[in-house]
Amino acid sequence: MSKDSTVVEAASSVREDGEELRRPPDRTPAELAAAAVEELRALARRTERADWTTRPDDLRDVVASLQQLAGHLPQALAQVATALDRLDTQELILTTDGTDPVTQAARVLAVLQRAQIQATTLRDVLGPAAAILATMAPAEDEFGVPAPPAAYGGAPDLLDEAELVTAEAGRLLAGDLSPAEERELLLRKAALADRTALAAADRGEAAELTERLAQGAARDAFALLQHDRRAGTSQGEPGADSPHWDASGGLAAYVRAQYLAWRIT
Repeated sequence: MSKDSTVVEAASSVREDGEELRRPPDRTPAELAAAAVEELRALARRTERADWTTRPDDLRDVVASLQQLAGHLPQALAQVATALDRLDTQELILTTDGTDPVTQAARVLAVLQRAQIQATTLRDVLGPAAAILATMAPAEDEFGVPAPPAAYGGAPDLLDEAELVTAEAGRLLAGDLSPAEERELLLRKAALADRTALAAADRGEAAELTERLAQGAARDAFALLQHDRRAGTSQGEPGADSPHWDASGGLAAYVRAQYLAWRIT
């Protein structure tokens, strides 16, 4: 089985398991948007006091979730714009103040387009903040590497990341990736495999599945380590050439260390 097919298989298992959790309730878009507002208002109330937490990982988790929220806003805004454009094209809009509905729809569409750009900027700005907050988690393994919750703090949703990795793997096969992009793909693919294996173990999946996912994660981690040893592209110390990473558990630790370094930079 190829490494690419391992990632696709891992993503599929997560998709099947998480399908029910990701399916939205039977509510209208307007009701869902209103519910999101209420949840954000509740978050604002719960964080009014500066002493609402004593744990840096709580801060990381909030910022990471807000980053994911911002990441979904551009798609939602684009879909609202598409619906408005359809109503305008079909002449299903009137204005209550007597202004030209076509002109007013065009104004709203322009605003929604700007909002999409700003939401994307917000997502991109929050990403490094979540990654830096992840470095404040004190827990480390025997390799001096932050534990998975800290190493992968602020990482994209597993399904979203699987889609990106699969798309980039296609570009790699077509020869469309630069050396830096190829290395980033190897890193994100290894991290995705590690996160998927950890998630399966946390859910108590069957031993056969968790073992298969763990083996796939080890293969992807080894591919990253070997690439960095050849190209000298590892970040931080100890570097890829250190025998530190050849010990049991070293491959996973290497991926987590490199992923965290990449997220911060």
